[in-house]
Amino acid sequence: MRKVLADLYNGIFLVQVSSPGAVIDYDVWTRIYENLPEGYVLPDLRTAVDQEKK
Repeated sequence: MRKVLADLYNGIFLVQVSSPGAVIDYDVWTRIYENLPEGYVLPDLRTAVDQEKK
């Protein structure tokens, strides 16, 4: 397992928070990132909007 700083993938989160001490498995997160639709952010904006309407 290749460990890297979690901040490397902050760009896929709607709210980007630095976590300098957190490490993640590079291969797992790269697979996740490469399979996300272009422009996708977590949490899914459509889900967030739907939740606000309730």
